[in-house]
Amino acid sequence: MSFIFFFSFIIGTVLLVTRSKENKSIRWLALCNYCASIGALSDVLKDETIPAFKNNGIQETVIFFLHELSIYFQFLGQSIAPYAVLMYAITFAKVTHSKNKNRLAIVLFIPVILMIFRTKFYPELDLDFMFLLIWCTPYYFVATYLIFRSWFSEKNQTIKKSKFNALVIVIPSYLGVYIFNNIPAAFKIKNETFLMTLPVIFGVGYLLFVIYVFLSGVFGLKVKVEQQALDRSLQIMSSGTAVLNHTIKNEIHKIKFFFLIAQEAAEKKDLIEAKEAIESALPAIEHIDHMIERIKSKTEEIVLREDQHNLNDIILSSVQGFEGVIKAQKIQIEVSLLEDVEMECDDVLLGEVIKNLLNNAIEAINPGDQGLIKVKLYRIKTEIALEIEDSGIGISNGELTRIMEPFFSTKKNSKNHGLGLSFCYNVMKAHQGTVAITSDEGIGTSVVLHFPKKRIVTSA
Repeated sequence: MSFIFFFSFIIGTVLLVTRSKENKSIRWLALCNYCASIGALSDVLKDETIPAFKNNGIQETVIFFLHELSIYFQFLGQSIAPYAVLMYAITFAKVTHSKNKNRLAIVLFIPVILMIFRTKFYPELDLDFMFLLIWCTPYYFVATYLIFRSWFSEKNQTIKKSKFNALVIVIPSYLGVYIFNNIPAAFKIKNETFLMTLPVIFGVGYLLFVIYVFLSGVFGLKVKVEQQALDRSLQIMSSGTAVLNHTIKNEIHKIKFFFLIAQEAAEKKDLIEAKEAIESALPAIEHIDHMIERIKSKTEEIVLREDQHNLNDIILSSVQGFEGVIKAQKIQIEVSLLEDVEMECDDVLLGEVIKNLLNNAIEAINPGDQGLIKVKLYRIKTEIALEIEDSGIGISNGELTRIMEPFFSTKKNSKNHGLGLSFCYNVMKAHQGTVAITSDEGIGTSVVLHFPKKRIVTSA
């Protein structure tokens, strides 16, 4: 029980500190862990600490205080856990808006309050386990349905994999408590063999839980703590000059391409074609100039200049900048947009993200392959998602785990500095959004930008 207490407390705290700002469902998951933690602590106090104190002649006042703590910890662990699980599932599945969620949180807390009046606290804790079973049963089963439905209906494979981890860990955890704790307590099952094997069942189950957490990683946590390592790397890398360097590299390629066309046109004395090529290069030059203005200091972090912008316009403008390159390489591009998507965003930085992704997609397609790039804007529940998919060479599984790291690049060219995707991650994080990447070697890569509801002003 001591192990369960400490591990649950540590997991809850790590989740709360590192992930709660970006993912509200994590707060409820942390509360679930704290419920398990204080429940285990109650047993430790009652079965280990208090008897040890009595044997060593510790003052009765201290023993009485610890006894009271064990009573209230046990009550809170038993009563709040079903509520925390259901609220986690509701937030995880995004089944309601924030205002309704707050009202729902209050309504669903009523059974917990009623438990206070149906519980005898003195001299020993006497919980009404039958009443607890009556209301925790629908709570647990509705939570199971919501978590399973959220995983089953998820289209993005990266997010679906993360949700599968939640499904594998969270559901068995609370259903185990329900089957081996709530039901026997409600029906007062006191079979000695069952009671003796119960700690073994919980111990083995919890050990498997720990092993799974450390080996596969769940809820954004891994042994390597990849997400936190990425954030630290990005803070180290957050030099404005690095971002500017990457921007210039991308734009110089386009400028060089158009000026080569202009040179060939001039040699053929085709002044109209030369003029068109030079005009096509001007937006790239202006973009570099605009980005230079944004870089104020050597270590400046990304700061958004937000205003209301049409996301379709940002996408189309970004695509238009690559029309010449796409046409020259005989790449087919398909663009599918929604109507009138107005967002609160930084159009310059967001445009740079889209250009980075388009540039990566073009470079992933071998010259002469006549590849395909799909740009799709669509809804996922309350969010808006922008997906850029290519039919290029793809990314290996080993490289895919490192693709967001600053300065890591899958491209062998030494001129590629590996800043593109980490920059995209940083910009999307500043917009409270996410970046999800899936790839198959030899088939292609898909990058999905997820924009939260609070960023969307209007959407037809």
